[in-house]
Formats: sequence, structure tokens, C-alpha cells
Amino acid sequence: MGFLKKLGLVTSDEPEEAPKQNKKLVSKGDGVFPPKPSFTNPVDTTEYKNLLEEVLNKRDQPGPDFLEFYKALKSFDSQPLQPQQKYILAFSALSTMGLTKDKITSTATIYTKALDNEKVEFDKSLEQYDKNEIVAKQTEYQRLSDENVKLTKQIQDNMASMSKLSLDIGQNKQNYTNKQTAFNAAIEKEKANIAEIVTNIQTYI
Repeated sequence: MGFLKKLGLVTSDEPEEAPKQNKKLVSKGDGVFPPKPSFTNPVDTTEYKNLLEEVLNKRDQPGPDFLEFYKALKSFDSQPLQPQQKYILAFSALSTMGLTKDKITSTATIYTKALDNEKVEFDKSLEQYDKNEIVAKQTEYQRLSDENVKLTKQIQDNMASMSKLSLDIGQNKQNYTNKQTAFNAAIEKEKANIAEIVTNIQTYI
């Protein structure tokens, strides 16, 4: 199967069958039909339905066997029949073609094995998907996270430097103003002294 299809990235448009109630089947002759397993919260398996049917079809054996019986049972799903009636009708139709109960049960393992093999292949594909998609994104996420830590530290250092520079700028501006005021005062004082001396010369000499 294709990699994307196995991962469910290519889905089937076929609607999911309605879940069936778990009804215990009555015995018929020397055989007992076991109840179907029930799930409190059924998992949506619609996207893999066609995939698994194709897997089973690829392992179809010559002549009627478990797969033909399985398909015959499913053909009655839309009909208002009891489970036992479906089994009897499906078996009656195929028994005329030579199908026996022993062959149904013995060939069932072939399809179970096919599904197990498909699971192994699917798990490998999923692991590769994890490596290519999830792990790669986790690595990039961690890289950005580490970069953010460095940037945050840099921002904090920058903020501290800016705070110190702001204080220095304020002090420098104050020093500038103080020096300018003091210098201007000194100039005016010296000019006043000069003017006083000139005045005194005119007065005393």
C-alpha cells in the first residue's frame, strides 16, 4: 500500500457502517457462534476500511473459503436479519460450492496472518512518518526554544545596559547643565571684575 494511504493521509469516501450491537448468538447444532466484541467508545476506522479489504482480497485462496463466507455475511448487513439467520444463509449458499465449516475456520488464519503482516508494514511506515515529520518538527521546535532562551537573555542584558545608559545620560545632561551654568557664572563674574576695575580707574586715577 502507498505510504500516505497507510498513514490515513489519503482517506476513503465510503461512509462508515453503523456499529452493531453485541448480541450473543445461539448455538446451532454442534457449533456456537461467539458474540462480537463491543467497545464503549468505538474508534473510527473508516479511513482504513478499503485498505484492509484490499489486503484480504490479495490473499484470496482458490475456491470458496473464509473470505467468501466473510463477504457473504457482509452482504446481509443491510437486511433486517438476525445474526444466526445471516450465518445460516451465507453458509447454505456457499456449502453448495463445497465450503465446509472446517475450511472456514482453517483458512481464517490465512487472513489473520495477512492482517498481522500489514500491521508490521504499517508500523514501519508510521515510524518513518514519525521520524520524518514529528521528530524533525520537535527538533526545530527545540532549536527555536533554545534560541528564544538566548534571545530572552540577550534582551534582559540589553534592557540592563539601556537602563544604565539612561542613568548615565541623565547624569551627563545634568553635568553639562551644571558646567554650562558654572562657566557662564564665572564669565559674568570676570566681566564684572573687569568692569569694576575700569570704573575704579576712572574714579581713583
